[in-house]
Amino acid sequence: MGLDSYIWAAPSDVVEKLEDPDRPTFEELKKYGVTHEYPELGEFQYWRKHWGMHHWFTQEGIYRGDLDPKEEFNGVPLRIDVEMLQRLERDVRSGEVGRLGGEYGPGTQHDKTKDLAFIRKARKAIRKGLTLYYDSSW
Repeated sequence: MGLDSYIWAAPSDVVEKLEDPDRPTFEELKKYGVTHEYPELGEFQYWRKHWGMHHWFTQEGIYRGDLDPKEEFNGVPLRIDVEMLQRLERDVRSGEVGRLGGEYGPGTQHDKTKDLAFIRKARKAIRKGLTLYYDSSW
């Protein structure tokens, strides 16, 4: 058992149908055919045991009021916006994301280059009209 994290990409026509686009259930997203695999992009994003990234999204969700700090953040969709990506880029570049779940560097599973590539891809997807959600399972 371990942490698997995904980014789900939902087209705007699906987001318009959701009861609460900021807090959809995964059952609701799946009903409209949304998964972490987006047909035109392939698997949008997947991380295996990237605890720093998971802790970062947890803190961000609590900060924005989207997550209850008393509840476990597992299998709960968290909407990603442009401002969030700006903060994430800052924290990846500074090494904060690495410190949250183990340092970046030689011998670690994750590196800044890959995380920054995700941020660029996410910004591009949002500009194209997709809505992104972080998902985790552990």
